[in-house]
Amino acid sequence: YSTPPRQILAQQYITVKREMDRGEMVTANDINWSSDPTTEQNLEASPFVGQFLNVSVSADARLFSSMLSEGEEALIAVNDINQGQNVTPLDFEKKLMLPRRGDDLLPVNFEFARDSKALAFISQGEVVKSSMVGSPVEALTANRLIMPGELISEMNSEIKIIYGDTPSGAITDLDQLRRSVATTQIQPGKVIRFIDARRQHDIMEGDEVKLTVVRQAFSLELSMIAAESGFLGDTVELMNPESGRTVKGTVTGNKSAIK
Repeated sequence: YSTPPRQILAQQYITVKREMDRGEMVTANDINWSSDPTTEQNLEASPFVGQFLNVSVSADARLFSSMLSEGEEALIAVNDINQGQNVTPLDFEKKLMLPRRGDDLLPVNFEFARDSKALAFISQGEVVKSSMVGSPVEALTANRLIMPGELISEMNSEIKIIYGDTPSGAITDLDQLRRSVATTQIQPGKVIRFIDARRQHDIMEGDEVKLTVVRQAFSLELSMIAAESGFLGDTVELMNPESGRTVKGTVTGNKSAIK
């Protein structure tokens, strides 16, 4: 007997009808099935419809899944927004789109505060980036040049309202430092981070320390020399400079201890 001829099936693939740019959404009207014209195909059911081109294509080009992305939601300015203008969620609308490479978009779930502001001019229809909108945050900043080893205090720092991204580990209250010195040179206006400072001992070895000796009926203050360094609450060894005797005292503050 003879082997029946193999049935030749027409290969089906999708092409675009027109030249399309990167970022455009593919619709049913933009594509063609390249196949037997007598075969009806449901273009609306194509997995390509509703996706975004991640490359530009010319008319009649063949479309592959690798050329498409699902896109993501972004915030778009409803109207022109001036720099410094207060903004609310009503100034923006969500839109599904394909961001440009490297775009740092403002999250669609951004938490707007009462005093959120535009940090740059935003034109109507423009995609909003993270650098364009900020909410007020209090942060400790240097009000003059602070040198390494210098104690950070109200003399060289102040709390300021910062808009936009604050650096990780930003200090929001001077009390958080508890007698700390700069570990690096801090420029004026720079937000001070925990990494920029280290705790300064409340008592340093060799310091003259005021030791308060408390008894039931009286208290006595002595001038001692610290034999070791310690922080608030630490127990350190103190030496009487006249007798050479040493005692233990609990650090209560800057160059002060109690026994």
